[in-house]
Formats: sequence, C-alpha cells, structure tokens
Amino acid sequence: MLIKIMYDNNEHDMVKPFLLDKLIISGKIKKFARSKQWAIVGKDKVRGEGGGYEGPERRFSGRNVSTDMTIDLKTLSPDIKNWLGEEPGRTVGRFFIYAMAGLFVILALLLIQTIAIDLFY
Repeated sequence: MLIKIMYDNNEHDMVKPFLLDKLIISGKIKKFARSKQWAIVGKDKVRGEGGGYEGPERRFSGRNVSTDMTIDLKTLSPDIKNWLGEEPGRTVGRFFIYAMAGLFVILALLLIQTIAIDLFY
C-alpha cells in the first residue's frame, strides 16, 4: 500500500509506510493523506505521538481474572473447581492426573524408541 504525501516544496509523491515514518522524522514532508483527509505534520497527531491512556483497564473483561493476572478461586464455576481438584474431599485434581498420564505416555514412547534403536541398529 502506498501513501500519498506532500513534500515541503509542495510536490506530491506516493511512498511505502516504512518510508513515511522516516520522512516525518526528518521533517521533509508537510502532510500525508489519511483515509478521509490530509494529516499536517506538526499540527495533527502523527505516528508515534499518541498520548498514554489514563482510563480504567479494559483489556481484561473476564470476571475471574484481574489486571494482575491472578485467579479468584472463590468465583470459579463448580466444573472448573472439580477439574482443578478444588472441591472439598478431593486431594488431587483431574488436571494433575491427566498431566501424570501424559508424562507416562511420553516416557513410554521414549522407551519404545530406545528399544527399537537397540534392536534394529
């Protein structure tokens, strides 16, 4: 995609986006075309000049996840608590059982591979 620009001497040109950044920094262009209007360098906000956001954090909208990425176990659904083994009376969650089963499968495959190498080579 090419972007239409106007140099300081009022000449028009079309440039690639990476070159636009360099031209803005070097001060060689007056303005460049946006989707609806011209952006005037030095007057309008251009690339990299955006201000910081001061409002509330909106990227994490889940009920159970806070902005510091911790999980509140009290608000988890019973299904997830059961999966993790957080229900009363459970000592080991399904997650850990499945993790151990996966580890067993990996070790078994490595053993089979080792035996096969010894037999055929």
